[in-house]
Amino acid sequence: MTTKKPVSARALLARINRQLAKDGQQMKTCPERSQWHDELGSYYIVDLDTSTIVVKGIDDLEEWTRREMDGVLKPFEALEG
Repeated sequence: MTTKKPVSARALLARINRQLAKDGQQMKTCPERSQWHDELGSYYIVDLDTSTIVVKGIDDLEEWTRREMDGVLKPFEALEG
């Protein structure tokens, strides 16, 4: 049995934002209690140059990261919690 190394959501978000910064973008969180949560999802990406939302509706951070951000989350790592 192989145990995956846990990575906190905060650490994963920092990794993602380091990658996105190269393109002038940043991932933000939207609290569940926010009036915008239904529209934006738990996470969304903003283009910092134009202040526009370029990706929204990210609710499964680990799955999205593995699909869209190649190499940010290693195969032996998993989002904790």
